[in-house]
Amino acid sequence: MFGFKRKAKEIKTDLIKADNRKLLKAAVGAGIWISSADGNIEDSEVKKLEKVISSNQHLKVFGGETTSTVDEYEQLFTDSVRAGRLEVRKLLGEIASNREEAELVLVIVLDVAEANGNVGDDEQAVINEIGKLLGLDPSKY
Repeated sequence: MFGFKRKAKEIKTDLIKADNRKLLKAAVGAGIWISSADGNIEDSEVKKLEKVISSNQHLKVFGGETTSTVDEYEQLFTDSVRAGRLEVRKLLGEIASNREEAELVLVIVLDVAEANGNVGDDEQAVINEIGKLLGLDPSKY
């Protein structure tokens, strides 16, 4: 009986992950994009990104997978900022029609941008672009 409940919980977690994998990638990709806006991906911004994701009810199920996804996007942006932006634009376009997901990603971007205490002009430009891609006005958040 206990084995069945445990297996059912595993299956439920796997379904939640499948439903939210695109959201995770969009949130992480956008978070790394904003982190790289000033030309330097700062540890404080990456830590904030991981913290915000790990505390979100839809994304915390990913656990350690979040770190590997962050590493993947950090490497992508390190290798080619253009390729990173292209990938993230595609992901943002895929989630933009779901307002709840779009708002979550934008709020994560804003939290990450503010992680080091100030939002520079380069970061603000990225925030505005991400907001536009999501169909949201960042000043409302």
